[in-house]
Amino acid sequence: MHIQRTVTRALGPGETKRVTKEKAPKSDAGDRCLPVSPSLATLLKKWRLQCPATAFGLVLPNREGGILHHKTLYDALKRAQAATDVSRLDLMAFRHTFGTALIEGREADNQIARLMGHADTTVTRKVYTHAFHRNEGSLVADAFADAIFRSVDKASKK
Repeated sequence: MHIQRTVTRALGPGETKRVTKEKAPKSDAGDRCLPVSPSLATLLKKWRLQCPATAFGLVLPNREGGILHHKTLYDALKRAQAATDVSRLDLMAFRHTFGTALIEGREADNQIARLMGHADTTVTRKVYTHAFHRNEGSLVADAFADAIFRSVDKASKK
C-alpha cells in the first residue's frame, strides 16, 4: 500500500474550527509503501474498483469522493473489532501495535523507521523506547495481527 498523503484534523494558522483535510507528509519518509497480506491486498483492490475515481486516489473516499470523516472510520473499526473479538483500539493504537510488532520481531531499525514514516531511526527509538527494552517475543502482536487478517480473509471470501 502506497502512503502519499496525510489526513489531519489539526487547527492551522488562523483557523478556529477543526476540519478534516489532507496535506503532504511531514518529511520525505512519510511517502512510503506498507506491506499488506495478499488477502488484504485483494480485498482493497476489489473495493477500489467499486469506488469512483477521486482527486487524491483515495481507497476509502466518502460518497462525494472526498476524505471520510474520522468518526466514520472509527465506527467501522469498532464494528470490525466486535466481529473478531479483537481488543478495542483506536487507529493510533493500531499504528503503535504495528510499530511495536516490528521491533519485537527484530526488524532492522532503518526498515522500521521507513515503514512508520519516521524521518530517521532516532524518531523511531524515541517513540518506541518501551518496545526496544523488552526481552520477550512478539506473541501478543502476532496473535493480534493473525486475528485481524484472518477476519479480513474470511470477509473477502464472502
